Amino acid sequence: MIHYVPLQRLPSNFRVPEKLRNRFWYDPDKQSLAYEGPMFKLTFDRLREISRDYDYQRALEKLFQLSVPEESAPPRGHSRLLAVATGCGLLLVAVAVGVFLLRG
Repeated sequence: MIHYVPLQRLPSNFRVPEKLRNRFWYDPDKQSLAYEGPMFKLTFDRLREISRDYDYQRALEKLFQLSVPEESAPPRGHSRLLAVATGCGLLLVAVAVGVFLLRG
């Protein structure tokens, strides 16, 4: 997936590292920075070094937020199942304690 973030103008010293040219570029038709695929922190740090220009830095931060891979959430049913199992376990412990006290 390609992500775009508006950027009116490029900083004068804008040079993309060669290893990232196939994933990061400026699209003049859209006046936007573009990044393809997930962006990791190490890549973001390298791209930040390109320029200290304020507008570039803000656009890059937005692009990073859009491109960062999301952690997968556990399937919805598992948390409910865990709660039921925990409740059943506590109920069994309470019954066992009650039986022990009645016999004692």
